Amino acid sequence: AVVSGGMAPDLRAAPTPQNWESFKAVMIEGRRPLGMPNFDKFSESQLKELFHYIRQQARKAVKKEEAPLAAAAHE
Repeated sequence: AVVSGGMAPDLRAAPTPQNWESFKAVMIEGRRPLGMPNFDKFSESQLKELFHYIRQQARKAVKKEEAPLAAAAHE
């Protein structure tokens, strides 16, 4: 899931998934001080799929947030 049910950040709004190189580095190295393990077993292809999925979900979330504003503007 892109949205966490706990203390993890909402990846749709996190800055890291906006940049491929940053995302790849975080996924491979993890962020142990913050409690995030590494995911160095994923292939680059799998990481790219995950990266694009998160970006897609972020775009959908923005559209959902903008829809009520657009509707209100036309009233």
